[in-house]
Formats: sequence, structure tokens, C-alpha cells
Amino acid sequence: MKQLLEKIRRQGIPSLDGSLHKISAFLAVVFAAPGAIIAVLGLINWEGYGFSSLLFFLFSGVLYFLGRNMRHDYEKIGPTVVIPDPLPAVIGHELGGHFMLAAKPRNDLTLKLSCTHTYSSGSSDNSSKMVVHQQEMPAYLEPQGDGVQKVSFLFQLPEDKPESDSPEYRGTISWELRATGLVTNDTKVPGTQITELIEFDRSWTLPVLSQAYASALGLTPEGLFLSNSSKA
Repeated sequence: MKQLLEKIRRQGIPSLDGSLHKISAFLAVVFAAPGAIIAVLGLINWEGYGFSSLLFFLFSGVLYFLGRNMRHDYEKIGPTVVIPDPLPAVIGHELGGHFMLAAKPRNDLTLKLSCTHTYSSGSSDNSSKMVVHQQEMPAYLEPQGDGVQKVSFLFQLPEDKPESDSPEYRGTISWELRATGLVTNDTKVPGTQITELIEFDRSWTLPVLSQAYASALGLTPEGLFLSNSSKA
């Protein structure tokens, strides 16, 4: 855990959305492969497998274009790396931090912190999710120049909620921060000089420790691993 916290201190936490297009592209390849095999077998055996292979290729194409659009939307704004402060966040204490946003919010951004319990129900392989705790706040915005905003947040974690991957729960416990709103930057509506209104929706998974575990690691709620902003 100390190695993970040190990595977060140095690099921050990238948004989950930055890798979604890669997942979509991987699934596109996965579905295209059976289609190619079916098509080859149909040519070798002179059997009508064309419709079956077409379905695989069609679904693969949908996933590919979906991933490409995700990547395009992500690149309109660029990376949004969260710098937690304090680090680590500890149950019963504060969870805060900031990220830089290369865009200007049309109105306020909404920040939502959720604690989610993910588990398998019964003998089914399907997973279920239950929100254990949730709180919401408007973002605190500080202009940094060149159209960049520093987006800060600060939540108070309840003492009676579970830490990340709590052993007291079957399945997993995760704490996720989500930022939503409408933003603008230098992107123009194609064929015009009108500034495009971009839907901003980013999520991050944040580590939250129990007080007992933080003490066992020799960490304090004030953060033995201070963020770069705290060091300045």
C-alpha cells in the first residue's frame, strides 16, 4: 500500500475515462476474430456462413467507432489527473484534492463522491452494485491562466462507512469521485466559429483507508505522503 500511495503522490490518479476507448478497441478485435474465422471456414468449405460472420463484423465495427468517439471526446479536454490532499484519505477524516481542467465550465461543475459495494448475487456470475454512501458538492474553481481551471474538492468521510476493499464485505468496496458539467474551450463547432459546448464527465477511483490500517502502516490522517501542492 505504501508503494501505491507513493506512486499516487508522484503521478496522481488518472481518470477512468482515459482507458475506456482502449477497452472498446480490444472488444472490437475480440468480436472481429470469430467473424474472420467463420468467413474463412465458409470460403474453404463453400458453406453459407456469410450472415453469421457479418454479424460479428457489424458488432465489431460498432465497438470500434464507439471507442474512436470516446477517444475524440476525451482529447477535446485532455487528461484530468487528481492530486489527493490529504493522502491517504482515512475514514472519519477529510477526502480532498484537485485536478487541472483545460476548459471553462459553462456553469458550476458538480462533484459526487460515492462508496459502492460490488458483489455477486447468489450462484449467478452477474455482479450487483449497491451505493453504501454518497455525497455531492459544487466544485471550487480557481482560474490558472491560459483557459486552465484548478478544480478543488473537499469531503468529510463518515466514521461508520467502510474503507476501500473492506474485509467486512463480500465482494469489493470502492470509493469513486465523479465530476460532471458543461464546459467550453477552443474547440469550435465544425464549419463555424462558434465555440463548442462539451459535456464533461470524468470519474476517478480514490483509495480510502481505515483508521486502524493507516495507523498500522505508520500513516496519519494528515498525510505522511503529502501531495505536491502541500509541499509547495
